[in-house]
Amino acid sequence: MAGTAKTTRTIGVDTGGTFTDLIGLDREQGEMTAKVSSTPHDPSAAVLAGLERLGGVDARTEVVHGTTVALNTLLTGKHARTALVTNLGFRDLIEIARQDRPELYALHPSRPTPLVPRELRFEINQRSAPAERTENGSTGGTRIVEERAPTATEVEALRKRIGVSGAESVAVCLLHSYADGGPEAELVKTLSELGVPVTSSAAIHAEHREYERFSTAVINAALVPRVRDYLANLGARLDGARLRVLQSSGGTLPAERAALEPVRIVFSGPAGGVVGAARAAH
Repeated sequence: MAGTAKTTRTIGVDTGGTFTDLIGLDREQGEMTAKVSSTPHDPSAAVLAGLERLGGVDARTEVVHGTTVALNTLLTGKHARTALVTNLGFRDLIEIARQDRPELYALHPSRPTPLVPRELRFEINQRSAPAERTENGSTGGTRIVEERAPTATEVEALRKRIGVSGAESVAVCLLHSYADGGPEAELVKTLSELGVPVTSSAAIHAEHREYERFSTAVINAALVPRVRDYLANLGARLDGARLRVLQSSGGTLPAERAALEPVRIVFSGPAGGVVGAARAAH
């Protein structure tokens, strides 16, 4: 997807449910626009059709893409079959969440179906904890210590269980990994041998609150296979043009990183509208 030629044209693409809109800024031709009907079965088809209307792309073109592929994947439940690996006794944490209830007094409340069903939540006997303080209150520079590491036999057994589970993606979420991501990194290294994407919660969102970190990692893992395939397919058909994807924050990511961290582009499409409105108002 990446190119080395100097950029002379930038094209912004926003994919909506009905239309796909494009605007191009060319150093020689100035501003260009195009609107084509969206193709929900394959959003990249509309993107490519719109680019053709603007004269096509080459290695001197940068394409900035706002997409709802990640968001629609979540909303329709068509995400990858995802497994969760966490500490012994904590596999239900992503379902317990913060115990916030949308209907406080409902006797029979309904909850959303978890992204990871209980049979795909796997536990490993690993435990890290804050280091004990000395008499003067110092921890000697170490915030977290690993009190119990899983054995090679336990890790291999875990790998085999996930391998036969039908999981298409894996999220590794261990307690205290926000401060020490080493144990997660070791598990990711082994589980990557399964040939499926593996997301580390510490790498994707080093947040000290477990539910926020775990749920973010799970969403990322659930999206990777679908978003990765979409961006790879689109990028391969751009004739060397550089592809960047709008983040939920309004910034952009290289497509290669967005494919590995799709949780960052869940609100890619809506974010583009906010950024555009702010620029227009200014």
